[in-house]
Amino acid sequence: MSLLDRFSLGEGFKKYFEISSAFDEESRNAVFGIRHEVYCEELGFEPVRPDRRETDEYDRHSLHCLLRTAGATPQPVGCTRLVCARAGTPDYLLPFERTCEQTLDRTIVDPARLPRERIGEVSRL
Repeated sequence: MSLLDRFSLGEGFKKYFEISSAFDEESRNAVFGIRHEVYCEELGFEPVRPDRRETDEYDRHSLHCLLRTAGATPQPVGCTRLVCARAGTPDYLLPFERTCEQTLDRTIVDPARLPRERIGEVSRL
């Protein structure tokens, strides 16, 4: 191992974790389970659900990533999603646009003026 590898944040990260897209049902269920544990059980931001899956209307228009421990028996430990705006539906707001509608300083950035097919929002990190 070179000196550069030894002090590389990326190399250290890969030693303990792996990131993958969550396109299949098993991975997505792991994502929704982690979100339930964090957002519902630990933080109380959302109600606890009997199926222990935290989902919302944005999941259908999102790309999900799953973080697992590296090794022989990987365990899910984190997740995130990229919510994609709907190009043909400018009235369909991203979560940030909806939640912060009254406080968003549109002189800095106005999502309504951006091309909807080129914007998204990282959330549920």
